[in-house]
Amino acid sequence: MKEKGKGRGSVPASIASIVAANYSGVMFDAEEIVGSASVMVPAFHGAFAACKAANLSVGVTTSHSAPYQTDTPADAVALIKAWAADASIDILSPQLYSSGSEAAPEFAETASCKDAGCTWALYTGSKAAFAPSIVDATQLDAVEAYFKPMGIATAGYFQWAQK
Repeated sequence: MKEKGKGRGSVPASIASIVAANYSGVMFDAEEIVGSASVMVPAFHGAFAACKAANLSVGVTTSHSAPYQTDTPADAVALIKAWAADASIDILSPQLYSSGSEAAPEFAETASCKDAGCTWALYTGSKAAFAPSIVDATQLDAVEAYFKPMGIATAGYFQWAQK
């Protein structure tokens, strides 16, 4: 997998420099995916596994319930299903904002694939911790209240707002 716009090569080939820089983990920002799920699911898994083998924590963040741009809506569903089942991922962090200035979390499922099934239900039973990306900490209570009835417990959050 190439880093978007960087042409630096694959994630596994970059791990030595990540470790040498004393990072403890890698967050994959997966919003636009080019390639079918049959190609991308194993590619992502290989990158995640290589990070884990180097004792790095692995997180994946995506736009709302799934990547907003994939070859097909079914590919988005397949990616989320694979990530929820992947033991190499420590944290799944769906982005509950669009611009970063929202006063409340956005719970809308990704419109481009919702009809194909990329709903919040895909996160139920995930092996990874569910720690959504939100604008700021004031939104956490609303997030916990929204997901709890679905059986999805939050395990923290990532804050978009810069303080």
